[in-house]
Amino acid sequence: MARTTARLRDQIAALAALQYEHAQILDGRVMNPAAAAVIMQAVQAHVRALAACLPRTTPARVQPADVDPVAMTDAELYAYYKRTAPAEDLRFFLRGRLSDALRRRAEAITKPTARDLISLREAWRIERQAHDRAAGIPAIGTAEWHRQCASQASADADVLAVDADAEHRPTADAQAETCGVSS
Repeated sequence: MARTTARLRDQIAALAALQYEHAQILDGRVMNPAAAAVIMQAVQAHVRALAACLPRTTPARVQPADVDPVAMTDAELYAYYKRTAPAEDLRFFLRGRLSDALRRRAEAITKPTARDLISLREAWRIERQAHDRAAGIPAIGTAEWHRQCASQASADADVLAVDADAEHRPTADAQAETCGVSS
């Protein structure tokens, strides 16, 4: 922040020292490249300083608590984890890939409960299943899924059988040597 403030002061000083008659401003456009660069740097520094001064919009539920688990007894630690588990679960849920509507719904929850988390997970599963069905991935446990697993298992068994046959089949050189004929 102090660096940004100092940079802002320097850029504003450079802007104030700029002689506008040398900037060659024509119809609102700066024709002198050096003057345009000074003006652009001052504007960028000003925007960075404003952005640095904005208050943090992090919700209170997301901020980690200052807790020393080593100093707590087992009962206190268990109570702490039981109390903070829904908020931690919500933070973990928000890290995932979600639709915009589901993300807004999850971020709107200020005091998460187990019921909120269950409904969010169910909505996420429904969305994910819709994407999987659209991609041609069958739902687990359906007849199509069982057919796909059976065909995959038979393909794997065929590959293993071919590999096993290849191991025990003598090569042409070995056959020639057993007959007493060398090639």
